[in-house]
Amino acid sequence: MQRFKPLGKDLIPLMKKKGLVIILWLFIGSTLSAQSISDIVLSRDAKKIAFIKGRDSLFIKNIAIAEKPVFIDSGLRDNGNQRFLTWTSDSESLIYEKGENINLYSCKAQTTKLLHHKYLDSLSLFQFYLIQQTAVNNQDELFFSAGLKNQPSIPSQLFRLNIKSGEIRQLTDSPLHVSNVSISKDQKYVAYASYNFTDNTPQTKITIIKPGSGEVLAKTGLYNGSFFSELKWSDDGTHLLAIDSGNNTKVLIFDRRKGLKEGPALKLSSNEKPVAFYNKKSILYTDTKSGKSRIGIYNLADQTKKIIVGNGAGYLSYNGDPKKRQLYFLTESPKQPKSLLKTVVEGDRVGEINFLYSFSGKNRLQEYEHVTYWYGNLDGDSTSSQIYFPKAFMPLSEKKYPLLVVPYGGYNTSYPDFGYFLNDVVFDYLDQGYIISFPNTRGIDYERQTDNYGKLQLEDTEKLIHELSSTYSIDQNRIIALGHSHGATMVYYYLTHSSLFSGGIAINGAADWIKQAERKSMAGLPFGMGGMPAELKAKYEEFSPLENIERLKAPLLIIAGKEDTQIPYDLNAVAFYNKAKESGKKVKLVVFNDEGHLIDTFTNKQVLKQEVKAFINGNSEK
Repeated sequence: MQRFKPLGKDLIPLMKKKGLVIILWLFIGSTLSAQSISDIVLSRDAKKIAFIKGRDSLFIKNIAIAEKPVFIDSGLRDNGNQRFLTWTSDSESLIYEKGENINLYSCKAQTTKLLHHKYLDSLSLFQFYLIQQTAVNNQDELFFSAGLKNQPSIPSQLFRLNIKSGEIRQLTDSPLHVSNVSISKDQKYVAYASYNFTDNTPQTKITIIKPGSGEVLAKTGLYNGSFFSELKWSDDGTHLLAIDSGNNTKVLIFDRRKGLKEGPALKLSSNEKPVAFYNKKSILYTDTKSGKSRIGIYNLADQTKKIIVGNGAGYLSYNGDPKKRQLYFLTESPKQPKSLLKTVVEGDRVGEINFLYSFSGKNRLQEYEHVTYWYGNLDGDSTSSQIYFPKAFMPLSEKKYPLLVVPYGGYNTSYPDFGYFLNDVVFDYLDQGYIISFPNTRGIDYERQTDNYGKLQLEDTEKLIHELSSTYSIDQNRIIALGHSHGATMVYYYLTHSSLFSGGIAINGAADWIKQAERKSMAGLPFGMGGMPAELKAKYEEFSPLENIERLKAPLLIIAGKEDTQIPYDLNAVAFYNKAKESGKKVKLVVFNDEGHLIDTFTNKQVLKQEVKAFINGNSEK
């Protein structure tokens, strides 16, 4: 196997590449994210945060003073993810990646500079999901993993970059891919995780080195079936928390003479995730068993657990200084926007909770009632769906309320992203007297569904609607399905395989499942069907909406972007419309010539709203 040559003070030319971005999809899938604020990083002095908005734009907010967030850069969407994002030790500069270049933004100078080195541009920065691949020490040296372009057989390695001088040094010559890194609080040790895959099963190990020379001080053997997404040191540098992307997190004890050995096993459920050391005797963990995230303390010795912060608290950062012990956390719900708060933890008690910042200046949903509705899906598991009610909703009245069903809504604990064009359309109908339902179904949280794509979603959605109808006053003649992308694909399927709906609106969805599956450009087709059309001809003909137009009984509004490369409009929207019109079906097609998969421009969004309004007002009766 060809490897990196150890560099020391000499460097070999390295090539850029786009990275192994898909590896962790084997474990975490592609969860739907309803919130546009992500990758929040607290500075070391806890006075500033950096965050990504709309998966694309970078902002910095000084939470110590009342000022608006400062826009730093855009175009980060092309990175694939934003794990390459970290503050310098003095909290005055932010390091981030854009287009596989390392940028340094100075808060004092309010300028961004590209970090140059004659070999730095030839490195390919690894693009992992949910991996903490960078760390910065007190000398402003950046530790990060990188690989080689077009040579995936050569493992990625760990590098150290001096931010001020530009000096770069390769620290490892590992036969395994180096993925992530962490520096002990006293700056004496660097821990990193490395891995390989055998038969799609990860094998991962932890190594501790000296940050200056790269000398190996201790290492574990290979852990089969584990992939460590983050490493956290205890304050005294004697314990290391290797957080697994599944449920195989390890507590490791480090001694310079004895090396690394496993500490006590963690007795936590799949819904309880370790996040950091509280001290070397206890760890902080998040708990989502209740449907709302909470933060607790887990005692390593007696395995006792105690929730210390509830009400949807999501962990962000913890300062273990005995004089402070400040816990920073986020709260968010389908009705309340994401906010940043902090508290002081003493023992297993918390002090006063202080509100620091809300990521939304206005809560558009404040005046509406909302419930998280749990129902049993047809696999026997419990599934949650978000239900919003109009202002004048009277649950016990004889009045019947129309229902707007949004497939692939996906909200579990997230506040809807109103920067997403579909939400901007949908929530207007609360003021039109509609109940709005975002059905979570089997296959919605992970795009790893391997069979019966569409059929499972429809079964669960119909079951949910029947339950809602027995609980609330639903007008059975005014149930409309509205969706975009995967959601629109479900709208096509629902209206050609069910008589429950009075109408449907499909925006950039797949109607010809045979031709769409052959493109392999969306996760549900062919992967959610269990195979390719050539292998499952009869099944595709049974499922594909285009092949079942004769069963279309309700009116359908089809909206498409001509520039959509993921779900081409001609193969799907146009083909379905033409065939439906030939069959005498009630369909309308609106094509935006200058839009792709999203509807982005202000003018087109207004046209979209008008078309949806006209359709709903004119076709809400069966």
